[in-house]
Amino acid sequence: MNWFASGRSKDSLTSLDRAEELIRCFEHIVQLESLVALAWCELGVGYRNLGRTTEALKCYDIAITINPTDPLPWNNKGWALHLENRHEGRLRVSTVHSHSISGSRKRG
Repeated sequence: MNWFASGRSKDSLTSLDRAEELIRCFEHIVQLESLVALAWCELGVGYRNLGRTTEALKCYDIAITINPTDPLPWNNKGWALHLENRHEGRLRVSTVHSHSISGSRKRG
């Protein structure tokens, strides 16, 4: 998991347009550590880069379930919906995300 934490390998896979390899790596990570929200989010990015938006959205939803106050999967989900011209979904994501953040501030 060290290479994942450093981000170096992920960045090189992304920059070289090696999305399929990125997906294989993150599929392996989520099998080992299914509760790592960032891994699910990055897996979603790989799917999105290949035009597999439905799979990407599922990954973002899992990441959001694991850590609902992390803005990254919310942002990525909104972007994926935008790419599919699903603007009603983007508004819903934005509204739910802002409630999630404000709710966590009230509790903490």
